Amino acid sequence: MTLKTEKLFSDAYGIDRAIALLKSGQLVAIPTETVYGLAALALDANAAAEIFAAKERPAFDPLIVHVPRAWHSCAELIEADIFSPNKIGPHQQLVIDSLIRAFWPGPLTIVAPKSDKIPDIVTSGLGTVGVRMPDHPVAQVVLQRLGQPLAAPSANRFGRISPTTADHVIAELDGRIPAVLDGGRCDVGVESTIVAVESNGSLTVLRPGGVSVEALRAALAYELKSNADAIQIQTIAAGHVNSIQAPGMLENHYAPRKPMLLIAAGTSARLSKMDAANIEGIKNALRRFCPDALKVGYLVTSGSPAVHKRGLESALGLPVHVESLSPKGDMIEAARNLFAAMRKLDDEETLSCIIAEPCPNETGLAFAINDRLKRAATPSS
Repeated sequence: MTLKTEKLFSDAYGIDRAIALLKSGQLVAIPTETVYGLAALALDANAAAEIFAAKERPAFDPLIVHVPRAWHSCAELIEADIFSPNKIGPHQQLVIDSLIRAFWPGPLTIVAPKSDKIPDIVTSGLGTVGVRMPDHPVAQVVLQRLGQPLAAPSANRFGRISPTTADHVIAELDGRIPAVLDGGRCDVGVESTIVAVESNGSLTVLRPGGVSVEALRAALAYELKSNADAIQIQTIAAGHVNSIQAPGMLENHYAPRKPMLLIAAGTSARLSKMDAANIEGIKNALRRFCPDALKVGYLVTSGSPAVHKRGLESALGLPVHVESLSPKGDMIEAARNLFAAMRKLDDEETLSCIIAEPCPNETGLAFAINDRLKRAATPSS
Protein backbone atom coordinates (compact mmCIF):
# COMPACT_ATOMS: atom_id res chain seq x y z
CA MET A 1 0.00 0.00 0.00
CA THR A 2 1.37 3.43 -0.95
CA LEU A 3 1.90 5.83 1.95
CA LYS A 4 -0.27 8.96 1.76
CA THR A 5 1.08 11.99 3.58
CA GLU A 6 -1.45 13.27 6.11
CA LYS A 7 -2.01 17.03 6.22
CA LEU A 8 -2.67 18.00 9.83
CA PHE A 9 -4.21 21.23 11.06
CA SER A 10 -2.31 22.93 13.87
CA ASP A 11 -5.15 22.33 16.33
CA ALA A 12 -5.10 20.12 19.43
CA TYR A 13 -5.65 16.93 17.43
CA GLY A 14 -3.05 17.81 14.78
CA ILE A 15 -0.37 18.70 17.31
CA ASP A 16 -1.13 15.57 19.39
CA ARG A 17 -0.89 13.43 16.25
CA ALA A 18 2.39 15.07 15.17
CA ILE A 19 3.93 14.54 18.62
CA ALA A 20 2.83 10.90 18.69
CA LEU A 21 4.43 10.27 15.29
CA LEU A 22 7.66 11.98 16.33
CA LYS A 23 7.85 10.06 19.61
CA SER A 24 7.51 6.82 17.65
CA GLY A 25 10.57 7.72 15.57
CA GLN A 26 8.67 8.86 12.48
CA LEU A 27 8.95 12.05 10.41
CA VAL A 28 6.68 15.08 10.49
CA ALA A 29 7.12 18.28 8.48
CA ILE A 30 6.61 21.25 10.79
CA PRO A 31 6.32 24.99 10.13
CA THR A 32 9.02 27.40 11.21
CA GLU A 33 9.34 31.12 10.52
CA THR A 34 11.98 30.41 7.85
CA VAL A 35 10.82 27.38 5.83
CA TYR A 36 9.03 24.12 6.66
CA GLY A 37 11.37 21.63 8.33
CA LEU A 38 11.31 17.84 8.09
CA ALA A 39 11.50 16.90 11.76
CA ALA A 40 12.68 13.82 13.61
CA LEU A 41 14.04 13.20 17.11
CA ALA A 42 17.58 14.59 17.01
CA LEU A 43 18.99 12.16 19.58
CA ASP A 44 17.57 9.11 17.76
CA ALA A 45 20.03 8.03 15.05
CA ASN A 46 17.47 5.78 13.36
CA ALA A 47 14.88 8.59 13.18
CA ALA A 48 17.50 10.99 11.79
CA ALA A 49 18.41 8.41 9.15
CA GLU A 50 14.79 8.50 7.96
CA ILE A 51 15.25 12.21 7.12
CA PHE A 52 18.16 11.43 4.80
CA ALA A 53 16.15 8.65 3.11
CA ALA A 54 12.98 10.73 2.60
CA LYS A 55 14.88 13.72 1.20
CA GLU A 56 17.43 11.63 -0.74
CA ARG A 57 19.96 13.74 1.12
CA PRO A 58 23.65 12.81 0.95
CA ALA A 59 25.18 11.71 4.24
CA PHE A 60 27.85 14.45 4.08
CA ASP A 61 25.27 17.26 4.52
CA PRO A 62 24.62 17.84 8.26
CA LEU A 63 21.26 18.60 9.88
CA ILE A 64 20.28 21.54 12.09
CA VAL A 65 19.04 20.75 15.60
CA HIS A 66 16.01 22.74 16.78
CA VAL A 67 15.47 23.39 20.49
CA PRO A 68 12.64 24.66 22.74
CA ARG A 69 12.54 28.13 24.27
CA ALA A 70 13.54 26.86 27.70
CA TRP A 71 17.13 26.22 26.55
CA HIS A 72 18.07 29.87 26.29
CA SER A 73 21.79 29.88 27.14
CA CYS A 74 24.96 28.04 26.25
CA ALA A 75 24.98 26.46 29.72
CA GLU A 76 21.45 25.12 29.25
CA LEU A 77 22.39 23.71 25.84
CA ILE A 78 25.37 21.97 27.44
CA GLU A 79 23.14 20.61 30.21
CA ALA A 80 20.69 19.36 27.56
CA ASP A 81 23.52 17.39 25.88
CA ILE A 82 23.55 19.56 22.75
CA PHE A 83 26.87 21.41 23.05
CA SER A 84 30.04 19.86 24.45
CA PRO A 85 30.80 20.53 28.14
CA ASN A 86 34.54 20.25 27.53
CA LYS A 87 35.27 21.84 24.15
CA ILE A 88 33.68 25.30 24.43
CA GLY A 89 35.97 27.93 25.92
CA PRO A 90 34.78 30.85 28.10
CA HIS A 91 35.07 33.50 25.35
CA GLN A 92 33.31 31.21 22.88
CA GLN A 93 30.52 30.72 25.43
CA LEU A 94 30.29 34.50 25.98
CA VAL A 95 29.74 35.08 22.24
CA ILE A 96 27.21 32.22 21.99
CA ASP A 97 25.21 33.68 24.88
CA SER A 98 25.32 37.11 23.25
CA LEU A 99 23.93 35.69 20.00
CA ILE A 100 21.21 33.79 21.86
CA ARG A 101 20.10 36.92 23.73
CA ALA A 102 20.04 38.98 20.55
CA PHE A 103 18.48 36.58 18.06
CA TRP A 104 16.71 33.63 19.70
CA PRO A 105 14.08 32.59 19.05
CA GLY A 106 14.66 33.46 15.41
CA PRO A 107 16.38 32.65 12.12
CA LEU A 108 19.93 32.16 13.43
CA THR A 109 21.74 28.82 13.67
CA ILE A 110 24.79 28.67 15.94
CA VAL A 111 27.51 26.11 15.18
CA ALA A 112 29.75 24.99 18.05
CA PRO A 113 31.38 21.79 19.38
CA LYS A 114 28.79 19.06 19.92
CA SER A 115 27.99 16.79 22.81
CA ASP A 116 28.77 13.09 22.42
CA LYS A 117 25.02 12.47 22.78
CA ILE A 118 24.35 14.00 19.33
CA PRO A 119 24.46 11.09 16.84
CA ASP A 120 27.17 11.34 14.21
CA ILE A 121 24.58 10.94 11.44
CA VAL A 122 23.02 14.28 12.48
CA THR A 123 26.34 16.13 12.12
CA SER A 124 27.66 14.07 9.19
CA GLY A 125 30.55 12.99 11.40
CA LEU A 126 31.63 16.55 12.21
CA GLY A 127 32.66 17.52 15.72
CA THR A 128 30.29 20.50 15.65
CA VAL A 129 26.52 20.85 15.57
CA GLY A 130 24.26 23.64 14.27
CA VAL A 131 21.51 24.65 16.71
CA ARG A 132 18.66 27.08 16.48
CA MET A 133 15.49 28.04 18.35
CA PRO A 134 12.64 28.54 15.85
CA ASP A 135 10.31 31.49 16.32
CA HIS A 136 7.06 29.84 15.27
CA PRO A 137 4.29 29.11 17.79
CA VAL A 138 3.45 25.71 16.33
CA ALA A 139 7.07 24.57 16.21
CA GLN A 140 7.60 25.75 19.78
CA VAL A 141 4.50 23.97 21.10
CA VAL A 142 5.77 20.74 19.55
CA LEU A 143 9.29 21.23 20.91
CA GLN A 144 8.18 22.24 24.39
CA ARG A 145 5.80 19.33 24.72
CA LEU A 146 8.39 16.89 23.47
CA GLY A 147 11.02 18.36 25.78
CA GLN A 148 13.76 17.22 23.45
CA PRO A 149 15.47 18.53 20.32
CA LEU A 150 14.40 17.90 16.74
CA ALA A 151 16.58 17.63 13.67
CA ALA A 152 14.72 19.48 10.92
CA PRO A 153 16.23 20.37 7.54
CA SER A 154 13.98 21.90 4.88
CA ALA A 155 11.07 19.60 4.01
CA ASN A 156 11.84 19.07 0.32
CA ARG A 157 13.80 16.66 -1.80
CA PHE A 158 17.50 17.41 -1.59
CA GLY A 159 18.71 20.36 -3.66
CA ARG A 160 15.22 21.47 -4.66
CA ILE A 161 13.30 24.67 -3.88
CA SER A 162 12.60 25.00 -0.17
CA PRO A 163 8.93 24.84 0.96
CA THR A 164 7.22 27.80 2.60
CA THR A 165 3.70 26.31 2.80
CA ALA A 166 2.31 22.90 3.74
CA ASP A 167 1.15 22.44 0.14
CA HIS A 168 4.76 22.88 -1.04
CA VAL A 169 5.74 20.06 1.32
CA ILE A 170 3.01 17.81 -0.10
CA ALA A 171 4.19 18.60 -3.63
CA GLU A 172 7.72 17.56 -2.67
CA LEU A 173 7.27 14.68 -0.25
CA ASP A 174 3.78 13.22 -0.63
CA GLY A 175 4.05 9.49 -0.05
CA ARG A 176 7.53 9.82 1.47
CA ILE A 177 6.61 11.03 4.98
CA PRO A 178 3.66 10.29 7.31
CA ALA A 179 2.46 13.86 7.93
CA VAL A 180 2.88 17.61 7.57
CA LEU A 181 1.63 19.97 10.26
CA ASP A 182 0.08 23.02 8.57
CA GLY A 183 1.06 26.23 10.33
CA GLY A 184 0.39 28.63 7.47
CA ARG A 185 2.87 30.46 5.29
CA CYS A 186 6.39 31.05 6.60
CA ASP A 187 7.06 34.67 7.54
CA VAL A 188 10.78 34.94 6.77
CA GLY A 189 10.84 32.74 3.66
CA VAL A 190 14.58 31.99 3.49
CA GLU A 191 16.51 29.63 5.73
CA SER A 192 18.32 30.68 8.87
CA THR A 193 21.70 32.35 8.85
CA ILE A 194 24.32 29.82 10.00
CA VAL A 195 27.30 31.11 12.00
CA ALA A 196 30.21 29.10 13.37
CA VAL A 197 31.50 30.54 16.64
CA GLU A 198 35.24 29.97 16.56
CA SER A 199 37.35 29.25 19.65
CA ASN A 200 38.59 32.87 19.73
CA GLY A 201 35.00 34.19 19.61
CA SER A 202 35.08 35.33 15.98
CA LEU A 203 32.24 34.36 13.62
CA THR A 204 32.22 32.64 10.25
CA VAL A 205 28.98 33.00 8.29
CA LEU A 206 28.58 29.58 6.67
CA ARG A 207 25.23 30.44 5.10
CA PRO A 208 23.51 33.85 4.84
CA GLY A 209 19.86 33.90 5.80
CA GLY A 210 17.22 35.62 7.89
CA VAL A 211 19.72 37.51 10.10
CA SER A 212 22.00 39.88 8.20
CA VAL A 213 25.75 40.27 8.70
CA GLU A 214 25.11 43.90 9.63
CA ALA A 215 22.65 42.82 12.36
CA LEU A 216 25.14 40.28 13.72
CA ARG A 217 27.88 42.90 13.94
CA ALA A 218 25.64 45.50 15.60
CA ALA A 219 24.20 43.03 18.13
CA LEU A 220 27.59 41.67 19.18
CA ALA A 221 29.03 45.17 19.49
CA TYR A 222 26.15 46.02 21.84
CA GLU A 223 26.25 42.78 23.82
CA LEU A 224 30.03 42.70 24.17
CA LYS A 225 30.30 46.49 24.67
CA SER A 226 32.73 46.68 21.78
CA ASN A 227 33.29 48.81 18.72
CA ALA A 228 31.37 47.33 15.78
CA ASP A 229 34.49 47.47 13.59
CA ALA A 230 36.29 45.20 16.06
CA ILE A 231 33.77 42.37 15.69
CA GLN A 232 35.40 39.71 13.52
CA ILE A 233 32.98 38.22 10.99
CA GLN A 234 33.99 36.49 7.79
CA THR A 235 31.65 35.12 5.14
CA ILE A 236 31.96 32.21 2.73
CA ALA A 237 30.58 33.02 -0.71
CA ALA A 238 28.86 30.56 -3.03
CA GLY A 239 31.44 28.68 -5.07
CA HIS A 240 34.23 29.17 -2.49
CA VAL A 241 33.58 26.21 -0.18
CA ASN A 242 36.44 23.90 0.74
CA SER A 243 34.41 21.58 2.98
CA ILE A 244 30.76 21.17 3.94
CA GLN A 245 30.37 22.42 7.52
CA ALA A 246 26.65 23.24 7.44
CA PRO A 247 23.53 22.87 5.28
CA GLY A 248 23.14 25.03 2.17
CA MET A 249 26.85 25.28 1.37
CA LEU A 250 26.80 23.26 -1.85
CA GLU A 251 27.39 25.31 -4.98
CA ASN A 252 24.20 23.95 -6.58
CA HIS A 253 21.18 24.10 -4.27
CA TYR A 254 17.60 25.42 -3.94
CA ALA A 255 17.22 24.65 -7.65
CA PRO A 256 14.11 24.48 -9.84
CA ARG A 257 13.67 21.60 -12.30
CA LYS A 258 13.71 24.06 -15.21
CA PRO A 259 17.06 25.52 -16.30
CA MET A 260 17.67 28.87 -14.63
CA LEU A 261 19.92 31.67 -15.88
CA LEU A 262 21.18 34.43 -13.59
CA ILE A 263 21.88 37.72 -15.36
CA ALA A 264 23.03 41.17 -14.25
CA ALA A 265 20.89 43.14 -11.82
CA GLY A 266 18.90 45.89 -13.52
CA THR A 267 18.87 44.26 -16.97
CA SER A 268 15.11 44.44 -17.38
CA ALA A 269 14.92 48.08 -16.23
CA ARG A 270 17.54 49.06 -18.79
CA LEU A 271 15.51 47.39 -21.57
CA SER A 272 12.68 49.84 -21.04
CA LYS A 273 15.00 52.57 -22.32
CA MET A 274 15.26 50.68 -25.62
CA ASP A 275 19.06 50.49 -25.36
CA ALA A 276 20.04 48.46 -28.43
CA ALA A 277 23.18 47.01 -26.84
CA ASN A 278 21.30 45.75 -23.77
CA ILE A 279 18.52 44.31 -25.92
CA GLU A 280 21.00 42.43 -28.09
CA GLY A 281 22.87 41.27 -25.00
CA ILE A 282 19.88 39.62 -23.36
CA LYS A 283 18.72 38.11 -26.65
CA ASN A 284 22.14 36.55 -27.18
CA ALA A 285 22.24 35.26 -23.61
CA LEU A 286 18.85 33.61 -24.03
CA ARG A 287 19.83 32.08 -27.40
CA ARG A 288 22.90 30.49 -25.83
CA PHE A 289 21.13 29.32 -22.69
CA CYS A 290 17.77 28.18 -24.07
CA PRO A 291 17.88 28.29 -27.90
CA ASP A 292 14.43 26.72 -28.40
CA ALA A 293 12.57 28.89 -25.87
CA LEU A 294 8.92 29.55 -26.67
CA LYS A 295 8.00 31.30 -23.41
CA VAL A 296 10.27 32.50 -20.60
CA GLY A 297 9.84 32.92 -16.88
CA TYR A 298 11.49 36.02 -15.46
CA LEU A 299 12.20 36.60 -11.76
CA VAL A 300 12.99 40.10 -10.51
CA THR A 301 13.46 41.23 -6.94
CA SER A 302 11.61 44.55 -7.30
CA GLY A 303 9.57 46.72 -9.64
CA SER A 304 6.26 46.47 -11.47
CA PRO A 305 5.68 43.10 -13.18
CA ALA A 306 3.74 44.84 -15.97
CA VAL A 307 6.59 47.26 -16.74
CA HIS A 308 9.17 44.47 -16.74
CA LYS A 309 6.92 42.36 -18.94
CA ARG A 310 6.51 45.08 -21.59
CA GLY A 311 10.23 45.70 -21.90
CA LEU A 312 11.15 42.02 -21.93
CA GLU A 313 8.56 40.90 -24.46
CA SER A 314 9.50 43.78 -26.77
CA ALA A 315 13.20 42.89 -26.52
CA LEU A 316 12.92 39.11 -26.72
CA GLY A 317 10.00 38.76 -29.09
CA LEU A 318 8.60 36.04 -26.82
CA PRO A 319 5.85 35.86 -24.21
CA VAL A 320 7.26 36.32 -20.70
CA HIS A 321 5.80 35.44 -17.29
CA VAL A 322 7.24 37.93 -14.77
CA GLU A 323 7.32 37.35 -11.01
CA SER A 324 8.38 40.38 -8.95
CA LEU A 325 9.32 39.45 -5.39
CA SER A 326 8.42 42.91 -4.11
CA PRO A 327 7.08 45.59 -6.49
CA LYS A 328 7.96 48.25 -3.91
CA GLY A 329 11.48 46.89 -3.32
CA ASP A 330 10.96 45.71 0.28
CA MET A 331 13.62 43.02 0.91
CA ILE A 332 11.64 41.48 3.78
CA GLU A 333 8.74 40.95 1.39
CA ALA A 334 11.12 39.77 -1.34
CA ALA A 335 12.68 37.12 0.90
CA ARG A 336 9.24 35.93 2.02
CA ASN A 337 8.16 35.50 -1.61
CA LEU A 338 11.39 34.09 -3.08
CA PHE A 339 10.84 30.34 -2.95
CA ALA A 340 7.09 30.54 -3.68
CA ALA A 341 7.79 32.62 -6.81
CA MET A 342 10.52 30.24 -7.97
CA ARG A 343 8.17 27.29 -7.47
CA LYS A 344 5.36 29.07 -9.36
CA LEU A 345 7.58 29.61 -12.40
CA ASP A 346 8.95 26.09 -12.17
CA ASP A 347 5.46 24.60 -12.12
CA GLU A 348 4.21 26.50 -15.19
CA GLU A 349 4.42 23.91 -17.95
CA THR A 350 4.49 26.43 -20.82
CA LEU A 351 7.79 27.98 -19.71
CA SER A 352 10.98 26.78 -21.38
CA CYS A 353 13.37 28.24 -18.81
CA ILE A 354 13.69 30.83 -16.05
CA ILE A 355 15.81 34.00 -16.09
CA ALA A 356 16.51 35.70 -12.75
CA GLU A 357 17.96 39.05 -11.74
CA PRO A 358 19.66 39.36 -8.34
CA CYS A 359 19.29 42.28 -5.97
CA PRO A 360 21.49 45.23 -6.99
CA ASN A 361 23.33 45.22 -3.64
CA GLU A 362 24.60 42.65 -1.13
CA THR A 363 23.45 44.23 2.14
CA GLY A 364 20.85 42.99 4.61
CA LEU A 365 18.47 40.31 3.36
CA ALA A 366 19.59 40.99 -0.22
CA PHE A 367 22.76 39.03 0.57
CA ALA A 368 20.70 35.93 1.43
CA ILE A 369 18.38 36.35 -1.57
CA ASN A 370 21.31 36.64 -3.95
CA ASP A 371 22.99 33.63 -2.37
CA ARG A 372 19.90 31.49 -3.05
CA LEU A 373 19.61 32.73 -6.64
CA LYS A 374 23.29 32.06 -7.37
CA ARG A 375 23.09 28.51 -6.04
CA ALA A 376 19.77 27.82 -7.79
CA ALA A 377 21.22 28.93 -11.13
CA THR A 378 24.47 26.94 -10.82
CA PRO A 379 24.38 23.85 -13.07
CA SER A 380 24.54 20.57 -11.14
CA SER A 381 27.69 18.58 -11.83
